[in-house]
Amino acid sequence: MKRILSLIIFLTFINCFEKNKTESAERDAFIYTSENPKEEIFDFKIDKKTDFATYKYVSQKDSSKTIFLEFTRKKKIFWAGDEFKVSKKDPVKFKSLSEKEFYFYNLKEPIVDGTGPLLFNKDYGLLGIYNSFGPIIIFLKDSDKELNKQVYKALLE
Repeated sequence: MKRILSLIIFLTFINCFEKNKTESAERDAFIYTSENPKEEIFDFKIDKKTDFATYKYVSQKDSSKTIFLEFTRKKKIFWAGDEFKVSKKDPVKFKSLSEKEFYFYNLKEPIVDGTGPLLFNKDYGLLGIYNSFGPIIIFLKDSDKELNKQVYKALLE
């Protein structure tokens, strides 16, 4: 009886610990600084925790090109010191991305030269970043030029 009780207590403690999940992959980034995008491969990593998840993108060519953001349970994104909240704009779907819905996120405190919108899905991560005074970046699982055009169009609408 004592062993059974000890086993139950032990299993209870194991289940109480925070469950973390990590996923890694590569993303093909289309970086628009002009009409013709440059393609670059980024290493991508998601660390999912109970209350938030972190997303990290690091260029394989130049590790100084890094994007790190945090997505909270309250559906807020924190990136580069800014807070983004989900937009009231309808989410978009792309057939080649398994019908996942991607939501638009805008700066909580909008500014004229601020970044946004971000196109994001908590399972996929960033799909696109619109930057009015910097590059527009689209992250895809592979070099799908047709999907790239669709995402680019969605970011500009």
